[in-house]
Amino acid sequence: MNPGKPHQNLALIGVTGGVGAGKSTVAKILAETLDCPIIAADELVSELLKTTQVLDLIELMFGSEIRLGPQQLCREALAKRVFEDAEARRQLESLLHPRVRQKIWQTILACQNQGNAAWVVLDIPLLCEGGLDRICDFVVHVRVPAPIRQSRACARHGWTAEEWQGRENAQIAETEKAKRADAILDNQAGLETLTPQVLALVPQLHRLAPRPFLERWPSWDQDPLS
Repeated sequence: MNPGKPHQNLALIGVTGGVGAGKSTVAKILAETLDCPIIAADELVSELLKTTQVLDLIELMFGSEIRLGPQQLCREALAKRVFEDAEARRQLESLLHPRVRQKIWQTILACQNQGNAAWVVLDIPLLCEGGLDRICDFVVHVRVPAPIRQSRACARHGWTAEEWQGRENAQIAETEKAKRADAILDNQAGLETLTPQVLALVPQLHRLAPRPFLERWPSWDQDPLS
């Protein structure tokens, strides 16, 4: 974190992109370069899926075969269920999304109150879908053609092409995400060409005017203000 005078406000940087685009890689480079925190929604979901309360509710929704033990979920079985069944996905989202949203809100507010960072990077796959791009001061979109993203994601996670497509279909179109972005990075060639693109954004990010967080998102259960 940045030493010296505490920061009273924050600049929020959102990272978007399709499934397998490399959003988390960009978020990490930004956070390391700016010496600031990352809020990663996937990590928050993983934490929730280890809590007894959430596991019990998921078991009630989808049956005992979804659960492997007292605090263990069969993630593969759950993913297969929800990405093949739109109604099952909506049920799971109704359970998880409000809890994740609340945690994101609490974490950003804590970062501001601690006053030791001028920026926070948001690595949230459904940033635009949840309207959280509206709380950001700068949005970075990571662009990679769909066939490359599919190949990378399937190799990394062991997914089938159908499993990748199910996740892709759960998000808004790439073109819409790109329209909402302040910068678009090309990640076709990988880290060697991606890193210089990310670093080139840093002067712009240093010029952002930090704003009070609660003025843009007063409460976790409200829609962010435009």
